Amino acid sequence: FLSNADDSSSVSRVELIRYLTVQRWARKGAFESPLPFLLWAVFLSIFHIHSHTVQSFRVREAFVPFIEGITADTSRGVPPDRIYSETIAQKVTCKCSCALEATQALCTPRDNRSYSFGGQLSLTQLSQFRVRAGMNATEVAHGPRKRLQDVHSMSDAWFWLQHGLVPTLFKESARDSPMDLHDYFNGTLSDTSRASSVVDPTQPKVLLHWNQLVAGIRLRQRRVGTTECAVGRAVADRYGKTCHDNTPSVGAYGPGLLSEAEGFVSDMSSPGAYDAFLDLDLPVYKATEKMEHALYSYQWLDDATRSLSVQVMFFNAEAAPPLLGTVEVHFDFDPSGGLKRRIAIRTGAALPYVNEIETTLDFVWFALVVFLAIRLGYRACMRFGKGRRRQDVLDVWSFVDGTTIAASMAMALNFLLLATETAYTVRRIGEMPKVPDGAVASAEVLKQYHEDWGAVLDQVLSLMNWVDWNRLYLFWYVVLITFQFLEVFRCNPKLAQLGKVLTEAGEDLLHFVILFFTIFLNFAFAGFMIWGVYLEVWSTAFQSLSTTLQIVLGFIDIRDMYEIAPVSTILWFLCLTGSLIFVCLNLLVAIMFDNYRMVKQRMGSAVGLFDQFRMTLADLRARGCREILRRKHSPEYPSHKTMLDELLFRAGLDRKERRKVNHTVLGAVWSRKQLEEIAFVAPNDEFHERVYLGQESAKGDLDDLGVDLDYAEHLVRACKRYIESEYDFEERQETQMRELVAQAEGEMHAMRERLRECHEFTGKQLTRITDRLENLEGIVHIMLKEIVALAEGAQVPTKGVTGVAPAQKAKLDNTVSSLKSVPGQVKTQGMLGNTMKGILAHLSDLGPTSQARSHARSPKGSSHIGAMGAMSSMRSARSLPDLEEETVQESAAQFHRAHQRVSPHGRRTRVSAREECPGPARAVAQGLGAGLTVGEALLPE
Repeated sequence: FLSNADDSSSVSRVELIRYLTVQRWARKGAFESPLPFLLWAVFLSIFHIHSHTVQSFRVREAFVPFIEGITADTSRGVPPDRIYSETIAQKVTCKCSCALEATQALCTPRDNRSYSFGGQLSLTQLSQFRVRAGMNATEVAHGPRKRLQDVHSMSDAWFWLQHGLVPTLFKESARDSPMDLHDYFNGTLSDTSRASSVVDPTQPKVLLHWNQLVAGIRLRQRRVGTTECAVGRAVADRYGKTCHDNTPSVGAYGPGLLSEAEGFVSDMSSPGAYDAFLDLDLPVYKATEKMEHALYSYQWLDDATRSLSVQVMFFNAEAAPPLLGTVEVHFDFDPSGGLKRRIAIRTGAALPYVNEIETTLDFVWFALVVFLAIRLGYRACMRFGKGRRRQDVLDVWSFVDGTTIAASMAMALNFLLLATETAYTVRRIGEMPKVPDGAVASAEVLKQYHEDWGAVLDQVLSLMNWVDWNRLYLFWYVVLITFQFLEVFRCNPKLAQLGKVLTEAGEDLLHFVILFFTIFLNFAFAGFMIWGVYLEVWSTAFQSLSTTLQIVLGFIDIRDMYEIAPVSTILWFLCLTGSLIFVCLNLLVAIMFDNYRMVKQRMGSAVGLFDQFRMTLADLRARGCREILRRKHSPEYPSHKTMLDELLFRAGLDRKERRKVNHTVLGAVWSRKQLEEIAFVAPNDEFHERVYLGQESAKGDLDDLGVDLDYAEHLVRACKRYIESEYDFEERQETQMRELVAQAEGEMHAMRERLRECHEFTGKQLTRITDRLENLEGIVHIMLKEIVALAEGAQVPTKGVTGVAPAQKAKLDNTVSSLKSVPGQVKTQGMLGNTMKGILAHLSDLGPTSQARSHARSPKGSSHIGAMGAMSSMRSARSLPDLEEETVQESAAQFHRAHQRVSPHGRRTRVSAREECPGPARAVAQGLGAGLTVGEALLPE
């Protein structure tokens, strides 16, 4: 800032405006910053409590490795041929688990591999049964064994489900492990035999010790409809191919065409879905029997199947809070022959509130939101009450506050509805009926039971989707709260300066993003075309974008790419690193540095948080505790806003500049810099005047406001310290250079003004001279005409005569010399007095001696006879009746009256001598009025 204040004990208005702006925004930040920080801190606590991220991650971390580690083999999930669960007295036709041809230990053979069981097992018989099972384990060791990572086809997926996942969830004992005969024979054994059996130590329907499975397992496949093959009907008919589209299938197929067969009829609530239910409350052989004989044997999975999902719901009562969740294993079958496996573990809180702390935090957060709404309404009312314009009331930060309030209310309503839905779902789970007895229950009862717990499972899945979307909403709400911090950051000069850098760089960053992503997309799709066929990370457009970004960040090894296309990989990688890393990223750094330098150069040095806090404390001490606690400020200690508004008005700032000062702490600096730049290049005096108004001393303004003397001195001293703390040598040097240039331009402007005035004055004078010359020319013509008339009357020749006597020439020369000898003072007095008396008296007083001297100086042989010489000689010889002294005086008076006549409008006007003064007097008067002597008019040489 330019400062021309001569008084070292005072500061300029501009400097005091800067200091008061910092003080005002410091107070504003002190009152407004606690709200965003409290809102942010309380919300993060609520987010941590209600999102249950830690507990959900731990559950997923336990489930995923467990499911991936399940191994399927032929020792589990093998269904019996026939199982009858009737009375104990009847014989049970069974297929013994040892599956040997001739086993006499506990079964009596009747026909091939069919045995009759009719007694109780002893410990000896049980040990022999165990030995037979050990023999079967030897055969199993040479059979197929698959884990989830080994599943690559539809048959592999079914094998892993039937012989791995389902037996594991049902807690089926393997053939090479101790058996629970009570569980195997559906409880038809006596208490003695039940006590003698070996029971699996793991509790049924409980996964990983604490996760209780609910109801059962639902197998849901998604099917699509058929369409005509694109290869043509002839080729399709030749090879017996049936093609499919992406339209969900809703029709029945297989056994479902004849009856309501479970799994072969579409679920009308979800088009394209075909469900099969496995009840966990029933023995495992019921599930394996359904999978083997009711589904697999009738080709439940075929070419129209696009996906298969295994869905189970569970709850964990030991977690804090109790968790409700789902386990889903997805198999996506691609028409190209590929298969994708996915494990989805999703959890949510079964109880929204566990203790009073969570409830208290929610109420505190809601109270902060209400306070934010009240503050926004109060500001709007105050601004409307002061008659401000709409853009002053509805600014950007008011929009941010309003958006935050609306988002908070929506989140509160969403959480209320989510808690209500969760409580309703938990209640429905608790009210679920037990599984009907298969021996007495009809098919309709079983179907209704499956529909009921299938609806509960759908509700739990919908609830988990809601929880996931709620977590995403919480993320965007945190981003929205970030703008509340940006609103507070504008109260500190240093933070506001950094925010200004981002604002000023916004346009450059937008164009940089366009440039960067244009190049980035080209490289990503080039890699998709080169390696998409061979590498999974390049197999889709989205994966290509992800892989390219990871290569730019240095997270991907390109050796696999090099093995496929060495030359293309080298060229692609060199061009990518050269254009995106070495050029674009450095260009980004240059853009930010250039904008930071520009803002820094315009704003200068800025105080930080600690310096601003120290200045605020010093100002509070100067005001005193009593003034701080007062609701209204006293006249001796006006508020910073009052003093600032008055100084802004006296400094000549317009409405737009005052808005900038009220918008951010950097507004005063930014507006002043713009004003100086405009005044530096603009010739308008208005801007220069406003610059000088800001440079005047502010001490008188404080006195006019009635500020306490001690407090005014404190403001001056504090302002000086503030200006010194922001001293920047380069800025001061630039300011001084600008001041010198401004002074030079001011002097040049003054010189231009003087030259312009001189030009105008010269033009006017030349116009006047031109007018006088025209008048003089007319007078000369008239005088010559009258002189000729006088000369003819006096019988003086008016034409030159050859051979005129020397005496006559001498006489004429004497007359001309007499006219030239009239002193300038006499001519001046005659012109000012409007009389020719002095001139005629001077001519009359000339004696023969002077005439002789004039004759001696005149050139010899002159043949020209001047009319004025003749008139002078006649005047000196005798009296001329037409040019008597009274006549001359009367003519001069007429001339004077003509030039001083009053106009009809009351103004004196000048009239041409040609119009008012007749005869010779008019000619003489006009010549004298032109400032010329008679001799000079007649003989200008």
